Amino acid sequence: MTPRLLGDENTSHRLMAACRRLEREFPIVHLAAHNDAWLGLNDDDLLDECLGANLILVAHDRRSLADAATRAIRERQGHAGTILFRGFIRQNDYGAQARYLTALWKESRDWDWINRMAYVPTTKP
Repeated sequence: MTPRLLGDENTSHRLMAACRRLEREFPIVHLAAHNDAWLGLNDDDLLDECLGANLILVAHDRRSLADAATRAIRERQGHAGTILFRGFIRQNDYGAQARYLTALWKESRDWDWINRMAYVPTTKP
């Protein structure tokens, strides 16, 4: 599996495991497993690193990452894409997160993700 999605440091390794239980070859990796030198980077720098590595960032930080993604587009070269969990998805509900994330990925894996931001779920259940 070549990673295409990167869970930020505030996502749980349990989310990665839950995604792989649903889809064995789900292309997600946790930031710490991908490159521990990226731990502690601010959102702007992390998005820049993800762009260079062609990794779509998956996170819960809706406010700060949405602002950072906008800055990346306006002030720098953009970003490789972001997927953010909506606020009503509990941060420790890994099963729901995995179901929504894998469903979105099935629908969108062939999209041009450059400078795209998606929220999961796409609509409130």
